[in-house]
Amino acid sequence: MTTPHYQPPQPFPGGGPQWQPPKPGGDKKLVGLLIGLSIVLVLVLGALVWAVIPGDDPAPRAGQPGPGKSVLDQDGPLTEADLAQLDPGKLLDETLRAMMIQPAQHTRQERIWFGQVAAYLTGAQYRADIVEGAFDYPARKYAYHADDALCTDGKKFRLSGGAWQDDGSCGSPRPLDLIKNVGNGLVPSGLTEQQADAFLGKMRGDYAGFLNAGKPALADHDGKQYVRLPVVFRSLEIGGSRYGAQIFIFGFRATGLGWEQHPFTVIGSTEDQVEGVLYVDPKTRLPAYSELLCYDPKDDPAGGDGQIRRVEYFWDREPPRFDQASVEPPPLPSWPAEKLKPEGK
Repeated sequence: MTTPHYQPPQPFPGGGPQWQPPKPGGDKKLVGLLIGLSIVLVLVLGALVWAVIPGDDPAPRAGQPGPGKSVLDQDGPLTEADLAQLDPGKLLDETLRAMMIQPAQHTRQERIWFGQVAAYLTGAQYRADIVEGAFDYPARKYAYHADDALCTDGKKFRLSGGAWQDDGSCGSPRPLDLIKNVGNGLVPSGLTEQQADAFLGKMRGDYAGFLNAGKPALADHDGKQYVRLPVVFRSLEIGGSRYGAQIFIFGFRATGLGWEQHPFTVIGSTEDQVEGVLYVDPKTRLPAYSELLCYDPKDDPAGGDGQIRRVEYFWDREPPRFDQASVEPPPLPSWPAEKLKPEGK
């Protein structure tokens, strides 16, 4: 699909019409008349402006943001009336962009794979992978703690015989390794503001209807207020083919970065739709928790062959150092599971 090329406003051909000063020795009476009319016009306009615009700008009313600000930026707790002023799509864009321009990601996730999704959604016993991981993109520092694997200070360990055994090195990760251990499998970090804008602009501009946000709601966790934002990254029919999660790949390509230079790929298949919720910190616009279901809505409408990621985010810069003396499994995300069913179910 071709991105429309933006054409800036063009100047007049040849520089356009130019203002010409009056020639010396012109009609002095005409000049005087024009000056007099100009003075009268200025006085009349000045009076009108003074009558319409008071000398001091009125302060924003309580619960209303100032010029150029969001209602989320106001002091004090948010209310339902505040949320009614929000544009959900704009908040989604701000959240994705805020994630992209962070230098590092540090997450704690529970991955529920295909074959286990139905059990999870119905409250039955299920199997899942639990991992805490982090990657500092500029410094290329990587660390993770999974059930049976550990990466810390550049060294990799495998759990065997009740102890961590040396398993080589774990330097800068490859894309598939990174999305397995860090993040939500869709949104990278470590981008410049220009790269983040290109990423988002590609998805919004060329794939209208892909990024969708529902009605926001207030939520609390551990005494802090968040905005719960439902999202759908919709599978689209384009030229006889379907594209869903793949559109994040198209967005990444628009940054001009390469996979080895900036490790990135996505979960799911090309056509998979992603549905779920983001719990957004209203001040930073960064998510504190997300739960996302990735599945094929056409061939697997119940989502049983899809996968779910529950992710808790810690927006610190330095990757954690994991204790090799402990063989305890990594902890689950601290947020409660929502068990969101596929759209329309």
